[in-house]
Amino acid sequence: MDAAKGVGILLVVLGHNQVNSYVHGLHALIYSFHMPLFFLLAGMFMRPERGFWELATRRFFSILRPYLFILVMIYLMHLIFSPLSIPVVLLRLLKALFYALPNYYEMWMPLWFLPHLFVLSLFAWAIARLIYERLPFLWLRALFLLGLLFCGVLVMNLAYKTNFTLFDKLVIEGRFPWSIDLLLTTGAFFLAGYEVRRSLPDAILSSKWTLVISAAVWVGLCIVYPSRLDLASRRYGLFPIVTLEVISGCLLIFSLCRHLEWRGGKVFHSLSTLGRYSIVILIFHGPIQSAAFYKGLSLLPSNPYLAAALAFLAAVGIPVLLCELILRGNPRIAEWFGLSFAQEKAIAHENLRSHTPA
Repeated sequence: MDAAKGVGILLVVLGHNQVNSYVHGLHALIYSFHMPLFFLLAGMFMRPERGFWELATRRFFSILRPYLFILVMIYLMHLIFSPLSIPVVLLRLLKALFYALPNYYEMWMPLWFLPHLFVLSLFAWAIARLIYERLPFLWLRALFLLGLLFCGVLVMNLAYKTNFTLFDKLVIEGRFPWSIDLLLTTGAFFLAGYEVRRSLPDAILSSKWTLVISAAVWVGLCIVYPSRLDLASRRYGLFPIVTLEVISGCLLIFSLCRHLEWRGGKVFHSLSTLGRYSIVILIFHGPIQSAAFYKGLSLLPSNPYLAAALAFLAAVGIPVLLCELILRGNPRIAEWFGLSFAQEKAIAHENLRSHTPA
């Protein structure tokens, strides 16, 4: 799962890279499944047997606290170094707290994912306890997920046309606070991840046929019907096709990472490391990638592809260096970014014990 998160965060960074302006169709390929992949992975860690307050506390410290911390840092920097007045900065901070970051901070827009994931975790826990765990058959649970996803797409399309004003000044256009209008859609993906974790036979992911067929289906669908999926922009195209693209694309990544796990090696280790650091890469890749690209473009005006490639490497590499050189040696600071190296050591120790012969 760490390796799958690593692939996912690379796709997130690439999806926001300026190379999409020069390579036709790349954006559609990435966006055909990469955000649902993250919600599926998050759902794999759901434990409905835990109490509500335990879940809320865990999710607050691992997801919401990093978002609030970075948010305060962003606006503190604007308060100190920008010509914006204090009332304007405070109003923007208030809007961000309720709405996630608006368009005038486009480089930080990917942070919308964090507060939404916090709310989604609580929502999915309630659905699992009240409804999902009471469905005795797999086919019945699959129908429920499909219906939840279909209703979510309808709600998402309706919410996109909704505008309202908060506190008489904060104009909210087409998106609800913390993207709660997406809850049914992302909840379906989240619960699907929970179902995959407990029900999908390992033999399916281990089969080379799964790898080949899922790749063929995903590529074929993306060629015939380029994806119209973008949750941040509230777009979900032709429901059956887009849903099949999501299923085949996620299955491809899961199967690929399973095969890489068998082989081990540096590729699998690197992807797993990126997966563990994915929240830090998510937070910082936007401003780093933008600054690196325009700096590279000023030095290489005739080669935007090389500038985009260097920006991609910087957007991934600098957050990893931050984790390795600073956060790993300062666990208390790392916790503010949603990282727990003590937990990482405990998991590694447990994995070692489980693979040690009796």
